[in-house]
Amino acid sequence: RAEQATAQAEAPSLGRRLQPRPPPPEPSLAPELAAPQPPGRQAAMAGEAAAPEAWEIILFYKYADLSEGGAKDEVKAALEGAFAEAAKPLCGRILLAEEGVNGNLAAAAGPAMADLVAALLRLPHLGLRREDIKFAAAKDAEAPFPDLRIREVMLAPNAEP
Repeated sequence: RAEQATAQAEAPSLGRRLQPRPPPPEPSLAPELAAPQPPGRQAAMAGEAAAPEAWEIILFYKYADLSEGGAKDEVKAALEGAFAEAAKPLCGRILLAEEGVNGNLAAAAGPAMADLVAALLRLPHLGLRREDIKFAAAKDAEAPFPDLRIREVMLAPNAEP
C-alpha cells in the first residue's frame, strides 16, 4: 500500500487548466418546459460557433468488443451524427479501436455539455455509463483542443486486448 500511495503522489495531475467539476444536470425531455437558453447557446444551435464563457471537459474510455459485424463503423457513424447535431463550439479527440473507445471532449458548460453526454450514453455497442465519464472545467476561456477529430487506431500486433 505504501508503494501505491507513493505512486499516486508522484502521478501527474490533470494540469493547471483543469479542475474537478460535478456532472451536468440531466437533459430535459420536454424542451418547451426548459429554461430559456443563453444567447451563446442559441447562436451555437443556429450553426454559429459562439465562444462559450466557460468550457467543460469530459474524459472517458470504455472497453468493448467492436471487432465484429461492423460495430466499430456503427459507433463511428453514431459519433459523427451526435457531433453534427451537438451545439457548437465542440472540440476534442476520440480514439476508436476494435477494443473500445477513448475520448476527451470539450463543449460549453451547461446544456450543451448535458446534451453531448446524453448522446454519448446512447452510442451503440459500448454500454457507456455516466459513471464512466469524468468531468473537469477549463480555467481558460480559450478552446482546450484545436479541433474535433475521430481517429481509428489499431491494437499493436503483440498486445492483448
